[in-house]
Amino acid sequence: MSEKDKRSGAVYECFGSETPIYQAWIDNSNERQRLEEVLFDQFDRWCFNDPFFLREIGAGLGSAALRFRNVLDAKEVDFTYEAIDPFPSQLARFRAAVGDDPRFILKEGDFQTYQPEQRCDLGLAIHSLYYTPSFEEAITKLHDSSEKILLVHHGYHGINQVQLSFRDWVLQEANEISTHEDVCAALENLGIPYSVQEFVSEVDVYSCHDPQNLVGRDLIRFFLENPCLTDEQIAEVSAYFREKGSTMMEHDFVMITS
Repeated sequence: MSEKDKRSGAVYECFGSETPIYQAWIDNSNERQRLEEVLFDQFDRWCFNDPFFLREIGAGLGSAALRFRNVLDAKEVDFTYEAIDPFPSQLARFRAAVGDDPRFILKEGDFQTYQPEQRCDLGLAIHSLYYTPSFEEAITKLHDSSEKILLVHHGYHGINQVQLSFRDWVLQEANEISTHEDVCAALENLGIPYSVQEFVSEVDVYSCHDPQNLVGRDLIRFFLENPCLTDEQIAEVSAYFREKGSTMMEHDFVMITS
């Protein structure tokens, strides 16, 4: 495997008919459903125009975008959603997920390379700040090109605890091991007012109990951001999960600037 393929982003990248490692988390977590509930609850705080222009950097498979669409459609708000992601394979799956809906505009890029052409109403980073070398630079780019920003980042419990338990095996290139407290510190250093709300989701990790289970192996690789774990390493992480039970609670935080 080349050095390029060994990067942490390889848990998202895939080729041809392959399924990304990340899909195992999408299929076994109710985090996106819980996020949608928070978006409904906090709607008046983040959606303030009609029509409404959103820009998400690190849009992935479109799983978060679908939740925003559900809420905006239910509220009968006309919108445009600009989705930015560095991986063409992810963007292709995003397009397949949203169909031919013309309200979604897909572009290739990341926090370092993408240059916004116009200001948006809401800038989004939904679990994508882990992959930027500098929280402050990424947040500044979002903030300078948006009326408001909405950030989602995990807290100490759940994935972060798995990563801390196997820190040496996390393929860390940027801020993969981080929590919402690091993001809040960056916002405060930048002098950006914000509010924060916690929500709790569940991940079915029963498949992780069996080191030969293909879904469990992908979940373990995703949790450690490392597609190149050895069988011995996967077996050790699998033993860790057998001691933790069949469900892992994930504590996530939504930060909305004012």
